[in-house]
Amino acid sequence: MTCLLFSQKIDAEIMVIKSLAQASKILAETENTLQLRQIQASLEMSKEESSTIIVYPMDSLSGKDVTNSSAAIHTPK
Repeated sequence: MTCLLFSQKIDAEIMVIKSLAQASKILAETENTLQLRQIQASLEMSKEESSTIIVYPMDSLSGKDVTNSSAAIHTPK
């Protein structure tokens, strides 16, 4: 019984890996698809009552400053 459950978990993991690989390929092939997916994910997260979403430029110095200050605020002391 344990071997069967372990085998099923492995099969499920393999399916997830294949799905992620396929999604990654599709996102890479189509211009602006990744940005649209990020917007969709943000919209899904914003549906939660206690959510806070901070949008900032990831590739700039100011984006790194926002990330560092945000992480410092939410780090338990």
